[in-house]
Amino acid sequence: SIRQNSPEKRSMKVELVCDRHYLTTADNKPICEDRASVSVWVSRGEKGERTCLHTMTFDLLMEPDDLAPLFSGSNWLSTVCFMNLLAGTRIWRSSLVLAEHLMRSVLQQDVRGRRVIELGCGPGVPGMLLARCGADVVLSDTEDLQRLIERNARRNMTGEDALSIDGEDDGRGSVCVHPLRWSRQAAKELKDKMANDQLEWIPRQPAADAGGGFDMILSCDCVYEPLYGDSWRDLSEAIDELAGPLTEVWIAVERRNNDGVDNFIARLEEGFAVDRVCVEAAEGHASGDTAVAAGADECTLSSCGESDSAVVLLKAKKREAGRRG
Repeated sequence: SIRQNSPEKRSMKVELVCDRHYLTTADNKPICEDRASVSVWVSRGEKGERTCLHTMTFDLLMEPDDLAPLFSGSNWLSTVCFMNLLAGTRIWRSSLVLAEHLMRSVLQQDVRGRRVIELGCGPGVPGMLLARCGADVVLSDTEDLQRLIERNARRNMTGEDALSIDGEDDGRGSVCVHPLRWSRQAAKELKDKMANDQLEWIPRQPAADAGGGFDMILSCDCVYEPLYGDSWRDLSEAIDELAGPLTEVWIAVERRNNDGVDNFIARLEEGFAVDRVCVEAAEGHASGDTAVAAGADECTLSSCGESDSAVVLLKAKKREAGRRG
């Protein structure tokens, strides 16, 4: 057995690799992503042999029945491509960077039994990986994506052993897929449902949690004003309602022109102490092949640079009531 935070674990390296598949035209030109696989690779020491611990697969195309209420009468293929181009059916770079960072954290911190929620989860890569490591995770997004997320959750959470980085079969956690449109009231209602054991979980119901709180909150690429407007205000309200005094909040964003991220950070800092972790994309990662967190564990935005395509990680924790901004 390898102990948490032992020298053996600290010498291990974790890497996530995303293999993307595309819907193509008759002459084999890519139209949009239709599915993807995300693999967790581990190596020990500088020259350690790389081992693939686990691979998850994700459908990224919504079914015609899912799309019909949104685009009645529209051409199915063009609608699918439009939805894929937007947000909820793509595996964004920021989600891979955060997922890889969290997998490294699993080497030092046991996540079994921890309560996690991923907001605006899309395919839910970070949340589902934590669930495979033993966490109980709520994957939340808009109602129209719920069936797609449930399909992927059932595929990846049933029928296999847990993802165990140290080689021990410690048992996997559970996933609950629940729609959530950001607001303080909706977040409060979700907390009440969890406290009253009213959520449905895959593959099994976790132990009851009378407090109804979360140990971790995750959010990837949910702030981009040209697409989402100022919904970051609602996101910050939901985070504030869901977070307790000990909750870790992890937010990953890929910087883009006029993205509104600075406004969101300023709002978040009114109630949270925010540490910035800047993770630059690896060379060649623009195509989405591999997400590798580069450089030191933490740095300021100014020291890392905040150029377009840089993925910025934010780790936040609620301030004490008397010290809020």
